[in-house]
Amino acid sequence: MQRLFLFFLLSIGALTASIHAQVYSVNHDNFLVVDYFSNLPIDDTAYIYQNGPAVLKAMSPDSTQGWEMRWQFLDTANQVFVDQMTVTDSVSYDTITNNGCYQVRMSKDTLVYNYRAWVLIIDTLDIVNPDKDEFDTLTPGASTCSQVLIKLQTNLDDWMYTQLHREGDSIYQTNNKFPFNLADRITVDWSIEPSKYDIPQTNGLILNDNSPPPVNSTYTAEARFLGFTDTDIAHLDAIATEAVLTAEAVNYEHAFYIDSLGTSRQLLENYRYNYDELFTPSSGPAPLWVSFTFDESENVEELHINFDDTLGMDDSTFTDVDQLIYRKYNVPGTYDIVLRATSSEGCEDESAPQSITVDEPDYFELPNVFIAGREDNYDFIGNLQDVFRMEDVSYQYIEISIYNRWGRRVHEYKGEIKEWTGWDGKIGNSNNFANPGVYYYVIRATNWHPPDDPTATRKIEEQGFFHLYHTREQ
Repeated sequence: MQRLFLFFLLSIGALTASIHAQVYSVNHDNFLVVDYFSNLPIDDTAYIYQNGPAVLKAMSPDSTQGWEMRWQFLDTANQVFVDQMTVTDSVSYDTITNNGCYQVRMSKDTLVYNYRAWVLIIDTLDIVNPDKDEFDTLTPGASTCSQVLIKLQTNLDDWMYTQLHREGDSIYQTNNKFPFNLADRITVDWSIEPSKYDIPQTNGLILNDNSPPPVNSTYTAEARFLGFTDTDIAHLDAIATEAVLTAEAVNYEHAFYIDSLGTSRQLLENYRYNYDELFTPSSGPAPLWVSFTFDESENVEELHINFDDTLGMDDSTFTDVDQLIYRKYNVPGTYDIVLRATSSEGCEDESAPQSITVDEPDYFELPNVFIAGREDNYDFIGNLQDVFRMEDVSYQYIEISIYNRWGRRVHEYKGEIKEWTGWDGKIGNSNNFANPGVYYYVIRATNWHPPDDPTATRKIEEQGFFHLYHTREQ
């Protein structure tokens, strides 16, 4: 019974020793765990050193004297561990300068233990880009219209470890090899010039840019591992394009263009009033002129603009990004204009839609008081005015008649609303002012509508009274 109990204690002691006894390093800079995918019960540690040399130490199984420690090195050519030195009770193997697997075979009486560690001494870090030429320019295969793919390689990619397995109390090498995956521990900072373009946030050796810049650019990779650094640059000859559209509602009197002879010419209608207060950059009354510019587009061979015009105006295709285009929108509504750019390599890009709103005629209002002869005030919007007229100018056609209290017509106009100069208080085409008093008006107006949809036509008739005053005796 005592012998059985002693054997049980020895077994527990041996198990405990096998768990805690090990080969370890005291001067490493990093480490990783090696998985042999075999019948070995535990994995080993690979110690990583910057420059070296490496120092390995061994802990005896029971901290007693008399253990023989046979230091061995894995001969991968012959697939066996080869003795390096045999010492008694020595726990240190100093000045290791060769990479590989080191094993200490500990034996005492009938007890035998094998413990291992891998040594990886790194003296430099090199990153290379195989997909660029001698001028550091990416080869055509590295970029497409929708992707720039850079895969860096390093001098650590080929570092492999050998699969080990156990036969009895000995360890042997197989023909299977696995990568240490040291590249996974390399940190890379990526940047691009021009810096206004974004690149994916990644710190690995692979950069997958799914939004290639439309201009010639330079990618820079700064790699770090342990205390080593290395930098790689790659120049991109852009093949992608970028469509940038600016659309702005403009007042007619402000629109000019340069003709083929270099002469500045006014492009649009010239009305009595400038109507500035009715305009925003993205909206205005019908008919609305809109300017289109494209000069921020990049790497363009051809531009195509879709005006989204229900009047059926043709879309335009052109090549000059500095060109200034005007289009007239007659029908009230919202238009989403899109620009498509094509590069010489056939890459395409579409701009974000630019929305322009042509205002609906939402009110039809005339003042109920009119003071004739105000020669110092020509701003009719929200102010007393020198002429009697309406504020809404989003109608296509109007007919207006103004009568005095005896039914005599003193003013008449038929035509486009913006061409109507208003009634200045004079009778007909004479220079005689009408008498102060109450006057009656009748207005008929037609809104803008698509020519192929007569049902969209809306006719409005308004009638009302207003008081006419004079600023001085006439």
